[in-house]
Amino acid sequence: MQHLSPLFVNTKMNAFSYRLQKTSLFVPDADMYARNAVNTLGVVEHSTGYWSHGFQVMSDAIEVVDLLFRILQNFDKVFKSRPSPALFLHIEERAIDGKNDFL
Repeated sequence: MQHLSPLFVNTKMNAFSYRLQKTSLFVPDADMYARNAVNTLGVVEHSTGYWSHGFQVMSDAIEVVDLLFRILQNFDKVFKSRPSPALFLHIEERAIDGKNDFL
């Protein structure tokens, strides 16, 4: 069994968009897509079925990873700019013991 997850293919179903009605590097016609998809049978379990669709999916995944990396970097900056909760606990313990030499 093989799972195909194609992107756009030039068929009559794409009549809503004139750009998708034109065969291009990223929008193959149905015959070209079918030939490429059949060539992957028995080779891989999951495929986009067409080589340029694979590049598009990979570039989308890289963008998502890059976005997550940037978000995590910002979280890291935020947390490093704040004082550590352990510091507050230490100050509180010293205050409870009556030692106010931390000021």
